[in-house]
Amino acid sequence: MRPLDKHDWYELCVQSPGHLVPLVRAIHGGAARVLGEDFCGTAALSIEWARAGGEAIAVDLDVGALAKHPDAPGVRKVRADVREVADAADVVSAGPPIGYLHTRRALVGICDTCARLAVGGVHLRRHLRRRESAFATGTVHRPHHPGSR
Repeated sequence: MRPLDKHDWYELCVQSPGHLVPLVRAIHGGAARVLGEDFCGTAALSIEWARAGGEAIAVDLDVGALAKHPDAPGVRKVRADVREVADAADVVSAGPPIGYLHTRRALVGICDTCARLAVGGVHLRRHLRRRESAFATGTVHRPHHPGSR
């Protein structure tokens, strides 16, 4: 058995494509055919989606991560910034933009990828980073300033 690399560990610890595909289909509630997987990393979710009979567009900037798994029927891997991809999808599922977006404006800007959704589509953001206070019991006070986003 070969040693596990960082992509193996990520898939084992963070993703569960076999469970996520039925969940995404249930959230959509319809006959979702095309999945857009933004910040896809190894495209594991896209590959599982295609195995279940759909088509997928897997988008990431990391060529090493995209090359982790062999090409799969029904999956088109795209090395690009997700903000530059306009291919229509019934569901856009976005992983965390780890190491790509360094400002709040850029992070909020990825919500513009919703424009590529088909009518009745679903935009699903998976596990955006949270402050450590999100895991503390008790109350959390977050001041909101007028005019800020």
